Amino acid sequence: MPKSSPGADSFDVLVIGASPTGLACAIDAQNAGFSVALVDKGCLCNSLFHYPSGMESHLRV
Repeated sequence: MPKSSPGADSFDVLVIGASPTGLACAIDAQNAGFSVALVDKGCLCNSLFHYPSGMESHLRV
């Protein structure tokens, strides 16, 4: 797969959502050699910023 020149308007991977999972996916893709674009509708980690204060996770891992 040919690499794009820096600053080109094309990317190998587009990650939608800068949540912790989105950031991890973007970092892993970049570490694997892909050019990555990460977009979110709000600030970095917007999902954490707007997380309801009284909400608890009931998942058991």
